Amino acid sequence: MRFLDRIRLIFGQKMEKELDEIEVGFRKKYGLPRFLFATVDGLPIFGRFDNYEVLSAELPELLKFLTRIESSEHYFIKTKPGLYLLLQVSEEIIMFAEANKILGKDDMENLLEDIKKSLTVKGIQGPFS
Repeated sequence: MRFLDRIRLIFGQKMEKELDEIEVGFRKKYGLPRFLFATVDGLPIFGRFDNYEVLSAELPELLKFLTRIESSEHYFIKTKPGLYLLLQVSEEIIMFAEANKILGKDDMENLLEDIKKSLTVKGIQGPFS
């Protein structure tokens, strides 16, 4: 079974419970009240935005655009009404999140580790960069 198929299978079984646990952790620890995970091809994995399927499809182009400006594993995007985080979790997974604050280097490293642990505990092994 392919990596992304395992993600969908596992999260599809208990998606709401899993999302609730992840959401509480991300909100309390990192100030990320809403988030979504998508493939680098724009396919939605799961998320807490009302239109996460549409956003998932648009994220790869946004990531490509920002990477042409400056290569990075994460970007904070400031708009008039809000702040957002775009994070390359692995070669196959992108995270997009509403943010309450800009995270420092240590918080970004801890967030990435928490994401990887969260996915690994749920039975998803790898390819995390």
